[in-house]
Formats: sequence, structure tokens, C-alpha cells
Amino acid sequence: RQILSLHTHDWSSDPFSLGAYSYCVVGGAKAPAKLARPIDNTLYFAGEHTHTGLIGTVAGAIQTGYHAAELILKSRG
Repeated sequence: RQILSLHTHDWSSDPFSLGAYSYCVVGGAKAPAKLARPIDNTLYFAGEHTHTGLIGTVAGAIQTGYHAAELILKSRG
């Protein structure tokens, strides 16, 4: 009774991802940290592609979501 809405997504049939996840190519080790940087303290990014150690994992996505939320709260002072 407490759930107001629920959304699921079938990544394997998504025409844009086709079930894929991110990974670093050769020379791309610094990309996740760059992708995680907020823009003008207005636009914040999170997801498995922004984690420097758990790229391509659900755990990485969750951790970066918490991190982005903390940054937002700190920026609002």
C-alpha cells in the first residue's frame, strides 16, 4: 500500500542499449571520474559508468547514486 508507482525496464530489448553495460577501453581509465563530475553544481551524474572501481555493475550504480545525492545535499548547504 505504500508504493505509489513502480517502473521496470527491459534493457535487453531497449533499442539504445541492447542490454549492454559500460566498460573502459584501453586508455579510458580516467573516463569514469570525468563522467561523474557535476556541471555548474546543477547537473549531477550517477550510474555504473561513473564508478572508478565497480564500472559495469549494479553495486557501482547504487554507490554513485548515493554519492551524487550527497553532493547535491552539500551544494544546497
